[in-house]
Amino acid sequence: MKNSTIQIKFMLAILLVAILPLFVTPILGYVYTSSILRDKLVTLTNQNLEAVSEGVNQIIDDIIIASNVVVLDKDIVNVLKNTSIGTEIGLSQRQFVLEKLQNMEASNLYPYNAETLMVDLKGNAYYTSPEEYINTGDFLNESWYQEAISRNGYFIWIGTDIPSMKYKGGITMARLVKEDYYTPIAVLFMHIYPEKKVKSLLTREKDFLGTQRYLIDEQSNVIMNSSADTSSDLQIASIVSTLGHKEFMITKVKGQKVVISLQSIKKPNWSVLQITPYESIMKDVRGYRNIMIMTNLIFLIVMLIVAFFVAKFVTKAISRLSFFMGKVTEGNFNVKSNISGSYEVNQLSNSFNKMVDRIEELVTQVAYETEQKQQTKLEALQAQINPHFLLNTLNGIKWLCVIENAKTAEKMLISLGYLLENTLGKYDELITIEEEIKCLESYTQLQIMRYGKKFEVHFDIPDGLRQMKVPVLLLQPIVENSIIHAFNDTEEMGIIKISAYETLDYVKIVIEDNGSGIQQDQITQLLSQYPPKNKYSSMGMRNVKERIQLYYGDGCDMVIESDIGMGTRTLLTILKEVKTRG
Repeated sequence: MKNSTIQIKFMLAILLVAILPLFVTPILGYVYTSSILRDKLVTLTNQNLEAVSEGVNQIIDDIIIASNVVVLDKDIVNVLKNTSIGTEIGLSQRQFVLEKLQNMEASNLYPYNAETLMVDLKGNAYYTSPEEYINTGDFLNESWYQEAISRNGYFIWIGTDIPSMKYKGGITMARLVKEDYYTPIAVLFMHIYPEKKVKSLLTREKDFLGTQRYLIDEQSNVIMNSSADTSSDLQIASIVSTLGHKEFMITKVKGQKVVISLQSIKKPNWSVLQITPYESIMKDVRGYRNIMIMTNLIFLIVMLIVAFFVAKFVTKAISRLSFFMGKVTEGNFNVKSNISGSYEVNQLSNSFNKMVDRIEELVTQVAYETEQKQQTKLEALQAQINPHFLLNTLNGIKWLCVIENAKTAEKMLISLGYLLENTLGKYDELITIEEEIKCLESYTQLQIMRYGKKFEVHFDIPDGLRQMKVPVLLLQPIVENSIIHAFNDTEEMGIIKISAYETLDYVKIVIEDNGSGIQQDQITQLLSQYPPKNKYSSMGMRNVKERIQLYYGDGCDMVIESDIGMGTRTLLTILKEVKTRG
């Protein structure tokens, strides 16, 4: 966001201001409407379930009244009583009972598709169904038959299928028929099929799409279902268990969000369960919300297009000025702003041109001063190098002239002449490693003539690196330090080895000797900015380190490692090419 253009920030500001009324308001309205709709849904659901419960209770009451007509009919009781004491029942008596049952159904159960069955204690069956049951004696062993006898006249409400009968679904009632209210003589069985008025109880004209209602018994077995699809009946028990003592819940069934409601029916101890897809309830509300959001989105797009052109017009001058500034940061000081516009824009453009001119002057001035400082420092460092080893050499010549004849002095002067010719006589600051090696050979010849054959210098420089250019006298101060300090306390032949190798980005030059080594505090003193007076070798070592950093920059350095009695190793890390200075 910090690096965004003014134009983008301007458009984002408009977007943030616009998004609050355009999107937040419909969402808040949706949440508020959903809350109200939920409350109304609870009320509507309770009303629907109460209507279903009243309808089921009406059926229950009709069955009870019809059963009372049979149980209290003395003619029927007398026929059944004779059967119970062993009297054979004739066809006319059987037909008489059947007509009584049919008249009862026509009078009391006419709105329903009903069937009545009565089984006496001997297993004789009287039924209004046109179909003839087989093995009616098996009824005597049915659980509902035994329970009806044990309940002594209380109603038994059966919602599940009875294996010995062909009833599939519906409402079934069983009760004991007694003589004089005491002696059991038969069991009355009435069944209402789930058709016509019964089935219609579970549906409502203005139900939400996908709404299902179930009439369930106290074990959560499904008695009737408003839908022909009963594939979800297996989950009814778990749904009721999840509902617990609540009468209303929003949950998920088979991955679908639904609203569950439960209404109890006290007489048979049954319940009505309603399951409504949540999506059906919220469909219209979400449709309204989506229409509002789409409408607002169209307005937002139009607003953004307008904002884009407005922002582009307002920020055009600033964008062009930013472009010119980018050119200046790349080092192009020839850029001139010709932007015109309002008073503020003209002022900004003129100030920019003045700033560029001033920056160009300052950069030129700093570059010149930096070049002069570096040149002066290098000349000063070069001037420090030359006297310190020339004094040592001339001192050696002086003493050898005293001790030996003039021929040795002549050789030393020849070597010294070559050395001076390739160092002080050259105005070029860089020489090849090959030329540096020749200077070292001349220098070591001078030192051997001075100190005797106490050391040898070996070179291991690859041919590919010999033509590489380095600052003049890069290696001489390090070799001089080894000659002066490394072999004073040893009788062994001193070996100074100079080798070089290259890596991916750097060239490594190693100068190592087998001398007595240097203490760590002495190494620190060698590289100190303020070495002890008259310590020329120390001054030369620090000089090499500073010149490496000046010529090659960061990442290049001189590192000295030494172990007492094991020798000293100096590692120079330089670039393959000297950096352009200034």
